[in-house]
Amino acid sequence: MCWIKTINGKLLNIHSILISQLWQRRGRDCHKVDKDLLVNGEKNVGVLNVNALRLSIPQLLRKKLQKNYFTGYITFEYLDEGIESIIIKSDTDKVPRSKFSVVGEIKTGDSGMWKKARIKLINENIRFKEANKTDFTFSGRGKVRDLSFDFAIYSIN
Repeated sequence: MCWIKTINGKLLNIHSILISQLWQRRGRDCHKVDKDLLVNGEKNVGVLNVNALRLSIPQLLRKKLQKNYFTGYITFEYLDEGIESIIIKSDTDKVPRSKFSVVGEIKTGDSGMWKKARIKLINENIRFKEANKTDFTFSGRGKVRDLSFDFAIYSIN
């Protein structure tokens, strides 16, 4: 957590949070960062099929995100096989919902390699639901691993 003095003299609190359900790869070692990200309603580890993949943010973090401005990213690796699309969506209040609910889309190019993806989460486009609900859904065909979210949450004190 850090503090920055704003132009009008108020203090801006910046709180950075990293949550990850899957193993973080660092060289040959794997380190678990956080246990609270729910994947398909469970605490799951490993390679996941994209079709109907659902992610739920921990309740305490969800409340902070609902009350404050944030910048965030979802990061993961995907298997680049076939010519497919992986689409990530969230709930939104912005209209047209079909446009603003899409958080990001990855097009695969059939290299057969694992590739990294980092998608910016736009605060104004995402509406976090109540507790124990799905916050993000993946659709399409493919495989992903090492899912993580990185948020910087801003509040004025």
